[in-house]
Amino acid sequence: MTKVYGPFKKIFDEIKDTFEYRLETLSLEITEKILEIMENKGMNRNDLAKKMGVSRASVTQFLNEGSNITIKRLLRISDALDCDIDIQIVEKAGSRNAKSIITGKYDPSYPHNYSNVIILDNYRRVAGDESACG
Repeated sequence: MTKVYGPFKKIFDEIKDTFEYRLETLSLEITEKILEIMENKGMNRNDLAKKMGVSRASVTQFLNEGSNITIKRLLRISDALDCDIDIQIVEKAGSRNAKSIITGKYDPSYPHNYSNVIILDNYRRVAGDESACG
């Protein structure tokens, strides 16, 4: 999470949970990851465009403008970069369900969460933490 200090903290606190801010942040993170992989592979935009079968201008547009990349385009990019996509959708940190998963305590108001507690319990046992769920 971004740390903001001084006079901008109040403004940041007001916008950080808005849909628009979260969308822009996610778009930027995806674009930065694509650029990082390209750099690690010694690829430029022209190379990516050729592998994707699109124009360099198209690649420049979706990387520069932070446009909302579709899943279809993201898959084409990952194929061109010879990478897999790993998407995680997780509970927000403050939700009751997330708290029960993190603590490993079964919360009867979230019965569907029981399997997550079992998985966490088994993981802790394998990792050598015998105090799991206890």
